[in-house]
Amino acid sequence: MNDEDLALAAACVAGDKVALKKLEGVLATKLPRWISRVGTSDALVSETRQRLWISLVVSKGLAKYSGKGPLEAWMRVTAIRTALAIARETRLDQAVSDELEAASLDPELALMKRKYGAALSAAFATALEDLSHEQRNVLRLHYLDELTIEQVATATRVSRATAARRLSEARNAVASSTLEKLKENLEIDTRDANSLLELVKSQIDPVLGTIIKR
Repeated sequence: MNDEDLALAAACVAGDKVALKKLEGVLATKLPRWISRVGTSDALVSETRQRLWISLVVSKGLAKYSGKGPLEAWMRVTAIRTALAIARETRLDQAVSDELEAASLDPELALMKRKYGAALSAAFATALEDLSHEQRNVLRLHYLDELTIEQVATATRVSRATAARRLSEARNAVASSTLEKLKENLEIDTRDANSLLELVKSQIDPVLGTIIKR
């Protein structure tokens, strides 16, 4: 049994600041090497580190560590699996058309979708690509990891109010950017513009909730 490693894991689960700081140091220095065979990009390392922290600390996955074998070796296996999952994930902008097609719409919105469906899909995909890293990250935490606002706040080390604001801003950024791109590419009147806005807003949660989980 690795008593020292068990003690560290238990302390992290309990929220001990010194233990968490030590764990952060291990991930910062060793994670890139652990997942190097999967990829070496900064984006992959950052995303893997974020998800690993959520899995091990926020969701208290470290409580599963039994002490059989070194803690770092145990975490390395989890890190590699996490990195592989990220590498396989479909980009946020893929399959937007399929998700829009499957979404349930009222008659007026369904008419708008038929009229502007292709343009809407392209605009939505571009809007997702244009999000900042912080915006994409908060959407992933909420929709992929299914974290509550409180848990998102813990994972990103901000207040609950800040986490809620960032999530709202990310969703609004997708909606407003999508509508702006539609206006740029289409000749639409005021009525159609308002209907398109309602259509875009109606798709934010169902589309993000499905696409980000892929």
